[in-house]
Amino acid sequence: LFRSIDGNEMPREARFAIDGDADTGWTTDTYYGSSEMGGLKDGVGLILDLGVAHEVHQVRVSFRGRPTSLSIRVSSATAATLPKALADTRNTVTANDVGSDVAMVLGDPQFTRYVVVWLRSLPEIAPGEYQGEITEVVIRGR
Repeated sequence: LFRSIDGNEMPREARFAIDGDADTGWTTDTYYGSSEMGGLKDGVGLILDLGVAHEVHQVRVSFRGRPTSLSIRVSSATAATLPKALADTRNTVTANDVGSDVAMVLGDPQFTRYVVVWLRSLPEIAPGEYQGEITEVVIRGR
C-alpha cells in the first residue's frame, strides 16, 4: 500500500513510485514562489506500507528534476494503522539538495511497517514554479 501522506496530492499516481519503471512516477502539486511548497506547508510525501513490520536499513529514492531535499520518517514498531499525520512518525535521516538518486542509510536499522518519504524542498520546473517527482522508491532491509 502506498499513498500521499495527506491523501490529496496525486493519490492515483502514488503507485508509480514503486512500480519498477523509472519512466513513471508520483508528482507533487505545483507550487509557486518558493521551493518549500510555496510557503504553504512544511512538506509533502508518500507513505509506504510494508504490510507487516520489517527491519529497514536503507531507502533509495530516485527523482526527476533536482535538487530535492527530503527526510525518511518511520512509524513506531507497534503502529498497526496508517499514520494520519506527520506527528505519527519520527525522522530517521535527512538529505538536502540531492540530485536524481539518493540512497539513505537509516543509521540504526528501524523496525517499522510504515515508511514515509517526506519532501521538504522541490526542484524548479519553470521560473517560479516548483514540483517534485519520485520515480522510484526501493526499501532495503530484512
